[in-house]
Amino acid sequence: MDSDMDFINIASPQYIRAYIDRNFKGCGKYSSNEQEYIMPSIFVEDDWKQKFSINTDTGMWQDFKAHRQGNFIQFVAQTEQISFKRAESNILFDSAMENYEVPIKKYETAPTKLKVDTSSWVPIDIYSCHHRSTLIQVAWKYLWDRKLFNVDFVEDEPFYFAIEGEYKNRIIIPFKNAGGDIYFFQARALFNDYPKYINPAHVKVASVLYPYLNDEPVLLCEGPIDALSLKLAGVNATATMGSSPSKFQLEALKESGCDMVVAYDNDGAGKRGIEKIERMRKELMMPSIKICPPPRAHKDWNEAWKENFDLKAYVRENTQAYDIEYLVNSNIESG
Repeated sequence: MDSDMDFINIASPQYIRAYIDRNFKGCGKYSSNEQEYIMPSIFVEDDWKQKFSINTDTGMWQDFKAHRQGNFIQFVAQTEQISFKRAESNILFDSAMENYEVPIKKYETAPTKLKVDTSSWVPIDIYSCHHRSTLIQVAWKYLWDRKLFNVDFVEDEPFYFAIEGEYKNRIIIPFKNAGGDIYFFQARALFNDYPKYINPAHVKVASVLYPYLNDEPVLLCEGPIDALSLKLAGVNATATMGSSPSKFQLEALKESGCDMVVAYDNDGAGKRGIEKIERMRKELMMPSIKICPPPRAHKDWNEAWKENFDLKAYVRENTQAYDIEYLVNSNIESG
């Protein structure tokens, strides 16, 4: 068996039976003890002898016609013609929604110090998924797929969803200070709306940094999703809202006393951003910078994080000085 066969029992027997009834009702029949469902092959057409059997307790299945066997995740992937990882994510999400005992409480609107109407902002969590619109469930799943928070109920969830107003149908990514007040945010489109991100108009992007600890080295990312991914992995990180940081942002980092590690994406914009930081660093008389781009097989830090990459170990082993050796090895011409 391949490694995917280790993924068993992530869904309850009730979930497995409900899935079978929803997708294959009338196609087959349950065994006398209802622990198996017998039906035609899902791999071979015209299997009139019904040689496919799935255990309704464990989700393990065997296709005697196609000479294949597997687990429930593979069964869902084949049924819906999606990838193994997507099937696993869907099962985990649906199971969480099915099994979570919803607390009987009502949220207050988002706490804020911003000059913006947040009365229509709803925290994205299990409670709001059960009691609000389907769009919030879509937003929750978008964040869940990217491993940006746990399924467990948390009082201070890091995201909101705007159900009305200027930021309607957008995920709100808040920047909170030590007191829990929101001093900035990004509103990300849930679908393909343009622009993809909207920031509060009365706050200059160049004047803010994603919150970070100022008593240890900090990785400088392009966006808050990457910074949060690193934080969840145990790495101190901030974001400059793009790959072209401002002098104000670098001065703030200098005043914090943190050792700075530039962690921009592995693309042309990221490399130009590194060169800009190096020029400004010299002007501001800051210490030499270090570099740690995301793993090359991944487009950004969140992609590596959601695929279970050990980011903390990677950062520890791959942080290096920005010097001639780095420039030569990465084929970057100094600016």
